[in-house]
Amino acid sequence: MAFVPWVCLFSSWNCLHLTPNSVWGLFVLELAQTATTTHQAWWYNVRNWNKPSALLTFPWSAMTVPMGAGIIAAIAQIFYAWRIWFLSSTVVFRLIAVLIVLLALLQSITSIVVSIIFILNATPSKLLQLHPGFELWIASSFVVDVIIAGCMLWILYVKKNQNMWEYSNNVLERLIVITVGTGTAVALCGALTLTLFATTVGASFQYLPA
Repeated sequence: MAFVPWVCLFSSWNCLHLTPNSVWGLFVLELAQTATTTHQAWWYNVRNWNKPSALLTFPWSAMTVPMGAGIIAAIAQIFYAWRIWFLSSTVVFRLIAVLIVLLALLQSITSIVVSIIFILNATPSKLLQLHPGFELWIASSFVVDVIIAGCMLWILYVKKNQNMWEYSNNVLERLIVITVGTGTAVALCGALTLTLFATTVGASFQYLPA
């Protein structure tokens, strides 16, 4: 879910007044997240292949995955909150932008706190005890993504109706199509992840949508 925002950031930092250093910094965080995720997959599927007992243990990278995902997601979500604030001057959308920031901080802080608590006692029983915390993280992140997609779609639709230039309308139409497509994909993936995480406790089926 984080891939699309970084493509947008890299392709448009000039018009969004972002410095190259800030964009590259976010990209480095994403690469670090990919590296730790790859390490966790390697640890289970290569180093401990055909060792069922390894499923009851956790590599050092296990809790860096949700922690990193929460931080990176919050940065992207707060960025979109700023864009919504900037693109729409109505009170409703600015209140929604504030709500997005609050929910983004909630999901990020939750992911960090539960990850640190689990690192101190990395056992399957402790992971089950922390299930409500991880569920709050996934649920709040899902809600924020849906709100962002809906707001961006509405803002683009309004801008399109207010614009009289055919070329600009074509650009806005393409942006609307992209927003609908990526928003639907993110919402569907998030909904499946949340549903599987809430209904199959301890089975790790929530990784399937990814």
